Amino acid sequence: MEKNEIVPIVQQLIEDLESAEVETLLGIMEQRHAQAGTIMLSQGDTGSDLLLLLNGDFSVFYKARVNLTTVAMNTGNYSGPALLGEVNLVLQASRTATVVSRSECDYLYLDTESYSKIVVEHPRIAIKLVTKIASIIHNRGDNMRRTMYQNLIKESYIFDAERARVGAPGVVPFGITMVAPVIMKFGTDEQKAKFLPSILNSDVWFCQGYSEPGSGSDLASLKTKAEDKGDHYLVNGVKTWTTMAQYADWMFCLVRTSNEDIRQMGISFILMDMNTPGISVKPIITLDTPADGYQEINMVYFEDVKVPKENLVGEQGKGWTCAKYLLEFERGNAYSPGLKGAMAHLKQAAAAERDGAGQSFSDSADFMKKFNDVEVQILAMEATELRILGALAAGQNLGPESSILKTRGTELQQAVTELALEISGNYAAPLDQSTPAPGDNFQSIGPQAHNGVTQEYFNTRKVSIYAGSNEIQRNIMSKLVLGL
Repeated sequence: MEKNEIVPIVQQLIEDLESAEVETLLGIMEQRHAQAGTIMLSQGDTGSDLLLLLNGDFSVFYKARVNLTTVAMNTGNYSGPALLGEVNLVLQASRTATVVSRSECDYLYLDTESYSKIVVEHPRIAIKLVTKIASIIHNRGDNMRRTMYQNLIKESYIFDAERARVGAPGVVPFGITMVAPVIMKFGTDEQKAKFLPSILNSDVWFCQGYSEPGSGSDLASLKTKAEDKGDHYLVNGVKTWTTMAQYADWMFCLVRTSNEDIRQMGISFILMDMNTPGISVKPIITLDTPADGYQEINMVYFEDVKVPKENLVGEQGKGWTCAKYLLEFERGNAYSPGLKGAMAHLKQAAAAERDGAGQSFSDSADFMKKFNDVEVQILAMEATELRILGALAAGQNLGPESSILKTRGTELQQAVTELALEISGNYAAPLDQSTPAPGDNFQSIGPQAHNGVTQEYFNTRKVSIYAGSNEIQRNIMSKLVLGL
């Protein structure tokens, strides 16, 4: 490129540089050319140079360790002009990403020695250059995080859709979906290092310690007490409806650390090792009468349980902020993939089974009217979810939308189980055991497709209650959306 073409490009990148200063800079920097497919910067290398890309397209890749596999993730495709390798020019640290040209590129090259010359001989230029580098570092970090988050949301949704389509089991949400975001936002560096990799790899399982006898929808009335004993808290109280507590390694728990006029102000968010002396788990026997040890929900009792201070997440007395943030993720999950998968299985069952008149349910106008109505509502739910997920990918936070998703999603879950119950007919009358205990000689009652339909129907009655009852969610929506 000719000098008269380069000057305005450099001025575009570094706005405060005057033409004479650009001329000085060009006399120090080396002009180079790269072919398409050139690795211009490589992650892990110790670099000490800066590239000022004048034109052309490039991609940025970040290598991450997932379980035992190293995966290269494309964090985005970009076009020049751009500054590359700016951190290494100043700090001479290992490169954090790989940059590959996607087209032919012209660029200016500046190494540490030449940069030192600019600092000594042309300090005004050096100051303007460093100021621009600082700005670009900040903006690029935000953009990379945003892109990676967008990709994560898309991949998570696709995974849920494909999992539901083939009937594969879902991911237990308490760790990766619920407490992990809280630790990421409010946790210390030590807590992030200790818990996040283990949660990602499913090396540890969490359960949720929110509800108490008499404190469900009115969660701020909780009474489980954590006394400050200097280097630890002494916890006494009880939690209820605690899902899978018998399997959990850790619990994230809301406790009362002080009594304030505003009840929410005296609540703290702590992490509790479930093997700590003084913790006991007792099953709650439900209508589906699971085998011993296979219950879903439990009572959890705390008697003089010592919890180290380093297990406090966020500030003492500010646990309500953590709790509200977590509930956005608990309530804001995508429902439509699972609902669409369930409806696909129901459609098969409807074609195979006969109603009281002897015709298949799929030929019954009355049944198909109800079926189609639910299916249309699920499609509308999917459109709403995709719109909300798009907003999340753009960096917006969930607000009343989480209440909307929770309310509509759980109501549709119940509607689907009602359709399944109708198709099963007499096969649903016995309360069979859909998940037999080890060693049981269990025989299906009727076709396999009807196993567990009754249990699922009963179990799904709870979904409109947990994570804040749907009545409470409607209050939230009326306040935040309608201003009532």
